[in-house]
Amino acid sequence: MDDSDFRTPREKLLGLAQAAAAMSEPDRHWAVLGIERERRAYGVGTCSEMEIVEAAYGENNAADYWKAWAGDPEMTGKIGDLLEFHSDEGRRHVRHIVKRYVKLDQYLSGRECMKAIYENPNSAHLLSESAKEYILTIIPFDFSEKIQKPKKIGRPAGAGSLKRQDGPIIEQMKSGIDAGTFASVAAAARAFAPSATGYGTSQEDSVVRRLVDRYKARYGD
Repeated sequence: MDDSDFRTPREKLLGLAQAAAAMSEPDRHWAVLGIERERRAYGVGTCSEMEIVEAAYGENNAADYWKAWAGDPEMTGKIGDLLEFHSDEGRRHVRHIVKRYVKLDQYLSGRECMKAIYENPNSAHLLSESAKEYILTIIPFDFSEKIQKPKKIGRPAGAGSLKRQDGPIIEQMKSGIDAGTFASVAAAARAFAPSATGYGTSQEDSVVRRLVDRYKARYGD
């Protein structure tokens, strides 16, 4: 970067991301990857990767960045770089996992590789927030498998459908999003997940997906 530029590192990075917003694809998603490299040089505490992605793609549109990569034929070859530069923790672990998946030809695309990492409870936490938002748009929640159905007539006292129990939470999510407390549906779902039925450390991501799908079914995208 220009040594005569006296802006703070944060201002410089977000300024570059805002300038990238005017670009067309594929230049824009390649530019954002370059900005993520700059963020690494400054230190991840300078600003979050989500701030950079949203500065380039718009608030609540972080998933569009990964959708642009999904349409890029070079995504599979670059998936290791992508996930490593966007992850604020466990970068080496991300690259190791990606190399294993690609080398063994278990997954044919970068998108499938991301999905596999997300669905593995031992690696999901390594993905960045923007990557998780994208994955939530491509993994449908299977209510037929996740909702426990009664085996006999007559249910335990107090038992009810998860849809009914999720209702108040969906309304709280809507209020928070409308008030600007949450930048996205996924962020709101993650914040309220601990109060949802079925929440537990190993079940967090499935509950978040359930709440996101409930919200979108009621209010749309």
